[in-house]
Amino acid sequence: MARPHLIIALLALPAALSALTGCDEVVRVLEGDAEVDGAFPDAGPDGDAEPDAGPDAGPEPEPPPEPDPCGQALHPDPDRPRVAVVGFPFSDEVGVDGTEIGVFVLGEDGLAAEGLRLDVMTRPKRVRFLPGGSHVIVLGEDGVVHTVRVEGEGAPVIVDSLAIDGDGWTDLVVDPDGQFAHAVASNVTEDEGVFTLAIGCEGTLDVMPEHLGLRLASTLALMPGDPDRAILLGGQAVFDPIDDDDTRLIERDADGVWQQIGAFDLWGDFVDAAGIGVHPDGTSALVPNGSPISEEGGQVMVVSIDGDTLADAGRIPGMDDARSAYFHHGGTALVSRLEPGRVSVLVREGQGYAVVDELRYGLPEDFAIVQRGALDGYVVLPAVSPATGSQLVTLRVVGEGAVEEVAVIALPAGGGFIPGTVAVSP
Repeated sequence: MARPHLIIALLALPAALSALTGCDEVVRVLEGDAEVDGAFPDAGPDGDAEPDAGPDAGPEPEPPPEPDPCGQALHPDPDRPRVAVVGFPFSDEVGVDGTEIGVFVLGEDGLAAEGLRLDVMTRPKRVRFLPGGSHVIVLGEDGVVHTVRVEGEGAPVIVDSLAIDGDGWTDLVVDPDGQFAHAVASNVTEDEGVFTLAIGCEGTLDVMPEHLGLRLASTLALMPGDPDRAILLGGQAVFDPIDDDDTRLIERDADGVWQQIGAFDLWGDFVDAAGIGVHPDGTSALVPNGSPISEEGGQVMVVSIDGDTLADAGRIPGMDDARSAYFHHGGTALVSRLEPGRVSVLVREGQGYAVVDELRYGLPEDFAIVQRGALDGYVVLPAVSPATGSQLVTLRVVGEGAVEEVAVIALPAGGGFIPGTVAVSP
């Protein structure tokens, strides 16, 4: 996300906003569940509630039912029309968060110029699709999570919501089978870490009772072909209890609870990353460090993955403000670089990686890559700069290390149209 000092000038751009459509009701967040009839005990002679009847008051209430994950299978048609969902985390009023998402059609010529808007009543930090492509999960910066249906009559519409108890929400990852999603919270206590949500057949949400506690967690990447294992960045702390380890290998146990199976001290200083990319063959990963205050900032680390061991396999220098790294299944990697306004294109060479191209777009951070079908290799990239205003860029990976621009659409002026997080239906 663009840092505040970078967007103040953009917020002063003339507003040309249309009336925004859609405002769904967040039922479980805003309303109670108590029944009206019989909700209050009978009053005694003095108007006070009757005392508890003690052991003979009746059976104990039944515990809430266990979450019943169902998931959504990958859509069977890889060539169907696709949509992109974009978060809009700013508004026209300085200091007031934006709380909307937009839904845009993606085709061979790029994104449609106009999209539908929906107010999700929380500042969108991450949007991620369920595999079926009809629903997205929206993670707000305050821990409010929505399932939004983006296909069908009446869409986009919120179908379920809940609030997770935590602070500093930074990342969201959805399992390939759509049964679970994992939200990452970053703070100085182990009350934060990785929280798992069970997803029902219609997109309903339940927070699993146990979470992986970790201080200063930031971003998570599932292993290709083995989503029960993941790389988690975080845990490094110079305050008591001191922890030198900054990168974790975690695994789900038989109950679906994340457990740490390895902790590694790969960095010597603070690390700031928004997205880790794992190579499709699962043998290496790219970890950006865009921190402007770290002695190791402006680098991307190549992490080797060998069984239960992660190791520093080299650094790629000259990567100022590197934010997110993601791979196309053919092996081409893209790394967004916020302040320089660059998207770096990397390919593997021997045991390392080389930058083979750089594309110039304003303030890129999050982006999404289509991995199958007629639109295989299409990339949707939100961008914004004082010179160009807000844009949605469509690129395409056309070969190893080869990326071409498909189309650029300009969004209306004003802070409410500055784009942030993005996802494309699988």
